[in-house]
Parts: sequence; C-alpha cells; structure tokens
Amino acid sequence: RYHINEARTAVQKEDYKEARRHVRAALSLWSADAPTQLLAARIERLNGDYVEAEKHLNECQRLQGGPSDDTQVEWLLIRAENNELDEVAPGLLYAIAQDHARKLEMLEALARAAMHEMRYRQAQDYLDRWLRFEPESARALDWRSWVFERLNFREQAVADAERSLQLQPDRHKLRLRLIELHLARNNTRGAAPHAEFIAAARPDDADALVALARCRLLQGKSEEGQQLLERALVHNPAHPAALLELARIYNRNGRPADGERLARRALEQSSDDGDLLFVLCESFRLQDKDDAETERWAARNERVRADVRLADDFLRTEAASATRTPDQVAVAGSALLRLHQDLGLYWLNEALKQDPANRIARLALADYFETKGNAEAAREHRRAAREARAALGAAVGCSVTTTFWGRE
Repeated sequence: RYHINEARTAVQKEDYKEARRHVRAALSLWSADAPTQLLAARIERLNGDYVEAEKHLNECQRLQGGPSDDTQVEWLLIRAENNELDEVAPGLLYAIAQDHARKLEMLEALARAAMHEMRYRQAQDYLDRWLRFEPESARALDWRSWVFERLNFREQAVADAERSLQLQPDRHKLRLRLIELHLARNNTRGAAPHAEFIAAARPDDADALVALARCRLLQGKSEEGQQLLERALVHNPAHPAALLELARIYNRNGRPADGERLARRALEQSSDDGDLLFVLCESFRLQDKDDAETERWAARNERVRADVRLADDFLRTEAASATRTPDQVAVAGSALLRLHQDLGLYWLNEALKQDPANRIARLALADYFETKGNAEAAREHRRAAREARAALGAAVGCSVTTTFWGRE
C-alpha cells in the first residue's frame, strides 16, 4: 500500500519514472491485484511504454474476469497516444460530452497525443476544454503555454506560464521556458525574478545558472554574468548556451581565439545554430582569418541566417494569415526543419493538409525521414513528389525543374 500511494503521488507530480519504480515494487509483492495492474498500465502509458501498458491491462482483465469501463477507457487512451488519435478521438470526445468520470484523463491524453504529433491547433482545443473543467490546472496551463509558444502567440504563452507558476512554483522546466520567452524580447524585468528564483532553488543546475547569467549580462552586470557562466561550465562543460555566451564575452574582451575555441566546442553539439555560427565567424573576423575554412563557415552562416529570417518572417506574418499558400507554408516548414526545429514538421503537415500533393513539403519530409532512418516513409514521400511532378508537367505541358524543390 505504501508503494501504491507513492506511485499515485508521483503521478500527480508528473514524475513518471518514480511512479514506475513504486508500482513495480508494489507488483513484486501484490501481482494478483487488478487495480494495481490497472495503475501500472496507466503509469507505463504515461512513460510511453505502450507494450508494457498493454501487458498490465491484459493481466488486469484476466484477474477481474473480463473488461470493465476503466480498462476500456485505458485501452482507448493507449491507442490515442500511440498514433491512433484520429480513430479514437471522436469516441473520447463523446464520453467527455457525457461528463464521464475520467474526462480529465481523456483530455490530458488527447492533448498529449496532439502535442506529440505537432497538431498544435488541435492540442489547443483539447487544452481549452480541459481548462473549462479545471481552470486552475497548472499542468494544462503549462502545456497550453507550450502550444501557444509554438503557434507564435507569445503574449498568451507568457500569461499561461505565469499563471501556472503561481499555482505550482516548482515547475522548473516551465520557469526556464518563461525566462527564454522574456529574454527573447530583452525583457530582463520579466525574466530576472524567475532566473533568481530558480538559481536559488537549484544552485548547481547549469540551465538555471545560464538563465541568470543572461539576465545579468543584459542588465550590464558583465562580471557577474561571466562568473555565472563559468560556474555553469563547471557543472556541465558542454553546455551550448554557456559556451555561446562566454564566447561572446571573449570576443568583446579582445580574446577572439578563446571565443573561437568555445564556439567550436558548442557547434560539435549544435552544428546549425545561427547564434553560434555568427559568433564563430565574428571570432574569425577579429583574428583577421581569411582562408578556405573561414569561407566555408561564412557560407554556412549565411545559409542558416537566411533560413532564420525566412522562418521568423513567416511566423510573424504569414502563419496567421488566411491567404497563405501551401508553398509558403512548406518553404517555412522546410527552413524550420533545416534549423532542427520540430515545429517545421507541423508546418509541413499543414502544407499537406492544404495541398496533399505539395512537392516542397513532400521532398522536405522525405529528406527528414531519411535522416531518421525511416526509409519506408521517405520512399512514400518521394513517390508522392514524383507523382505531383508528373501531374504538374502534364498540366502545363513541360517539365518542372527541381532547383528550388530539392532532390528526388
């Protein structure tokens, strides 16, 4: 009973690994208890291990002599989170409308699935419903803030994050994300109190130290900022943001060789980070370097900066426009994907919703799935791109170049 209670408490705290540890300990002593098997199924689902979740559900049904309402709901939640959202969402939404006792769990699973699949508008709808039932859910507000950020609704993202932290101050990941939202607008007044709070709560956390350092640097407290960055690197020598900020300081302070060294270290982990590339090229300039390698880095920097400008312009203007074309959406999605932002997948899929034959989106997705080792998905997208090209060629009576649209 102790382990079961601890597992339930851990679920409430969203510490699913700790919940798994306790429920497995409970089952080692009490494996013939159907409710514990059901709890284990839920916890394995929350950990993303759907095979284990199904094993526990089957054992639960065997122990209780057949399915129950609870086991049937859990099967649906597993399916929703395991790539069957479209198939089970209507049934779950009907149950929610009928005020089912587990309606909040249903909305949570639907929102989690939609967020995982980068269906941000759909996720927002589920989270809006959840918050109508439970207006002070710190978790729902946290998740909706995350969704708003990806939809480029910054003010709403900040408002939800602030409210969630008022309700549950120990949501450290959310606090770090809120600091980033403020600092993106150079709003140290909004960021600093949160950075000070988290650095005090987690003095050995490199992320917290970097967040506070960035605030101090923007406040003109460069010496304190540098000391915080150096402390962060003691705890995490490969922290990309700490390396980036310290490289900037070295460049400004007449130490471009040290700036170059740190920027190169950071780029080993994040090879297409626009800020890192800019700092590296700046260190080259300060050292009067002019060789083939410098030119290669400069060309790479320009390519990435062009992608950043394209993506930023789209998210700021066209993303919310009713007149945007599938090609505009696909080009922006491709740029975001090249910048290693999964938000690109969302916009590429949005382009395909508008135009299932869109070649820009199809070829970008084919390249993406190849890098992920999913050859079958890559082949399917290339096949669709070839068919779109053939159809377009037949329609206009000429061949279409692939200069812009990529390789087939």
